[in-house]
Formats: sequence, C-alpha cells, structure tokens
Amino acid sequence: MKLRSNYAICLLGISFLLSCGSTKKIKSDDTAVAIESKQIDSTDNYRLIVSFFSPGNGIDHKMNRKFSEFLASNYPKLIYERAQWGKEGERDYCFLLKELTQKKKDQFVRESKELLAASSRVHVYENAPCRHKKAK
Repeated sequence: MKLRSNYAICLLGISFLLSCGSTKKIKSDDTAVAIESKQIDSTDNYRLIVSFFSPGNGIDHKMNRKFSEFLASNYPKLIYERAQWGKEGERDYCFLLKELTQKKKDQFVRESKELLAASSRVHVYENAPCRHKKAK
C-alpha cells in the first residue's frame, strides 16, 4: 500500500513539474517600443492621425465640428485624407504634412493635440499608418 502511495505522489510531482514550464513574459512596454519602432520605419506612416471613435453612443460631434473649423481657419490648404469606418460616424483624419515645414508640422501637431485633449472619444496617433484608409 505504501508503494502505491509513493508511486502516486511521484507521478503527481512529475506532472506538476511538467505543467510548470518556463515561459518568458514580455513586458507591455517592450512590446509597445517594438511596435512603435517598426511603425516609424514604414513608408506608409502618416505624421498625424486623428481618430474619432464611438464607445457605443456616437462620436464627439462637437469636437469633430471644432476640429473641422480649426483646420479650415488655421490650415485651409492642408492636404489630408478622411476615412469613414464605423456605423456611428467613426472617422479618421490622416495627415502626411508634406506641404509644411518641420516647424509648422510640429506646431500643427501640438495645436491639434491641445484642442483634441478635451474629448474622451478621440485618439491621436503619430507616425503610424492610416488604419481605416480605403485601398486605391
């Protein structure tokens, strides 16, 4: 009886050791850096992407209107792509900013971020692909 008990404990111990295999965990910060550095190298990246999203109750229409007015009054000749992608008015504004000097690019990005920071339904991305852009 003692032999069977020792045998069962031994099997249990071996199965426990095998189930506890070593795995390397990747910190989320490391992953973000790797993804960010990959995106910066891509030629399909846009300098700024402004994404109006909906958590289930529509986009922030007031902020969308303010942002459109900001573009029309401060940067009327700015070229950008607008991509509609959702059922509740979701849309992305994708800016390459090739027509601006580096100083003006930095100014535009800073001003846009300051304006859009007041909304919880807008994401701002830098140096990333325009995810919802329609293929040509």
